[in-house]
Amino acid sequence: MNKIIGNGMLAKTFGGYLPEQLNCIIFASGVSNSLCNEPLEFLRERKLLEEKLAEVEYGQRFIYFSSCSTYDTDLEKTPYVRHKLSMESLVLKYTKGIVFRLPQLAGPNAPSTTILSSIREKALTRSKFTIWENAKRNILDISDVRLLILKILCNQNLTSRLINIANRNYYSVFEIVQTFERLLNLKMDVNYLNKGTAYEIDISSIEEIIDELEIDFDNYLERVIRKYYL
Repeated sequence: MNKIIGNGMLAKTFGGYLPEQLNCIIFASGVSNSLCNEPLEFLRERKLLEEKLAEVEYGQRFIYFSSCSTYDTDLEKTPYVRHKLSMESLVLKYTKGIVFRLPQLAGPNAPSTTILSSIREKALTRSKFTIWENAKRNILDISDVRLLILKILCNQNLTSRLINIANRNYYSVFEIVQTFERLLNLKMDVNYLNKGTAYEIDISSIEEIIDELEIDFDNYLERVIRKYYL
């Protein structure tokens, strides 16, 4: 029996797409904003996660979504990353627990805190904002996230329980802003700071699956922006 916990973009993405034989609980009700530092929000997620883990039936898999920002040296000491690592450990104590670390997601009704939604809002409202021009982000279409995860879960030989899901390409925040400017035909009011870092996400374990699904990452950023943000 499958069950989805949550009502946001991730939860809706998997609704109606889960083959019955997967027999899993998908926990898609966690804190998603990497800038969050509210103890009550973290406590809410922990309590809900512990409650749902206690309800797992025999043989049922438990799927948790974490964040690739755990690899970001700029964020490694933040309350958000510490919280995500703690939640991962809870899930991985359960023998059928699987953690998927996700990058920045693009999709319909994406939270306003996600990078593409945020930049789009600044562009349309002509608001001034500051970016770290050396920062790079890994962006993945939510529909590709679904394809990859369902393919992985259907793999009878799955051995790893901590899996990175990400794009093969990285985009500088400067490049993202320029793409929006070009597609919207406007100039944004941006203050660039010579700050920010890039971090690598190891996706070697899913490279073959990306090839099998024929996910095309050429001109991906522009295609995703056109699909959801124009």
